[in-house]
Amino acid sequence: MFFAYSPEALYRAALLYCYSFLSTRQTSMLMRTFKKAHSVWYAPLAELMRAGLQETPATRLIEARKKLNPETIAEELNKKEIQILCIEDPSYPPLLKQLYDAPIALFFRGTLAPHAFSQSLAVVGTRKITPYGRHVISLIVPALAHAGITIVSGMALGSDGFAHTAALDASGTTIAFLGSGIDDDSLYPRSHVPLAHRIIENGGAILSEYPPGTLPLRHHFPVRNRLIAGSTMGVLVTEAAEDSGSLITARLSLEYGRDVFAIPGPIYAPLSIGPNKLIQMGAHAVIAADDILTMLDISSLQELPFENIKPPREALSSNEQKIISALATRPLHVDEVITASMLENKTALTLLTMLELNGHIKHLGNHVYAAI
Repeated sequence: MFFAYSPEALYRAALLYCYSFLSTRQTSMLMRTFKKAHSVWYAPLAELMRAGLQETPATRLIEARKKLNPETIAEELNKKEIQILCIEDPSYPPLLKQLYDAPIALFFRGTLAPHAFSQSLAVVGTRKITPYGRHVISLIVPALAHAGITIVSGMALGSDGFAHTAALDASGTTIAFLGSGIDDDSLYPRSHVPLAHRIIENGGAILSEYPPGTLPLRHHFPVRNRLIAGSTMGVLVTEAAEDSGSLITARLSLEYGRDVFAIPGPIYAPLSIGPNKLIQMGAHAVIAADDILTMLDISSLQELPFENIKPPREALSSNEQKIISALATRPLHVDEVITASMLENKTALTLLTMLELNGHIKHLGNHVYAAI
């Protein structure tokens, strides 16, 4: 696949390559003065400094011109199937444009329809996801996806990855903002490279303001979080410790005037401290997808695909009902299911498989099951 980049897009990309010494605020300031990235790129030192840039970054920008060539950048981006999204483009997140430090451009792979962010929600949480967190996401995210909401997250381990996967499994659209480059060699975490490919192949996208080859340095992620918060209508925090980075995203959402949603949890659970405190501070407590849809004024769910229609529970056998009853209040390990249902091992394992195939329960991993 070959992408044709406009000269303006390539000069903006060149400025993004200078991220190590040129901040987003500085590039935005320069664009307000010079109007075109080409003019910024070739401005003499004195003009750069008159525009408000300090001497050190201005000198480094001039030095960068000797090493960076827009034509070479175009070749690299094409080779890695990376496109450039400028802030004026119709597909650029409209809410993100409102930020004073909105990137002048973003790198992306995949598909970005003009309406991709028109109904979008960030779903974030701990990397150390629990069965409770998995169960919550598996209940809420598919319903949001069926309502036409784009699920946005950061593709991190744990809650982020599970949210992306739940949206994909529901045939929904999901988008990831990364704190690294988006070329295959830079994708992080490495175990989520297949997930990134699945997002791209199923009508979603991965985006970053960092050029290809950028390592996932620790300080990139709080900066990345503003893109997740700024591009969406609101954020749902599923599980988070008191010092979790997910709370940074929630705080930014509040600053940007977005809705903040949180999943309440047991007061003794360390990973429910973050959401519970958010609720204390005024976040919307969520126990079902409808709570979010109502707040976002999205009233009608799209019709579920035929394959998601499951037989009514009244039609289940008495043994199947025993397993459903065992899972009624919380997810359980298979051993706990067998104990609670008082069924033989072989019978219980067979019924668990059939109930999962028919859409009544979900395997959350590590032999833990939850009712749907």
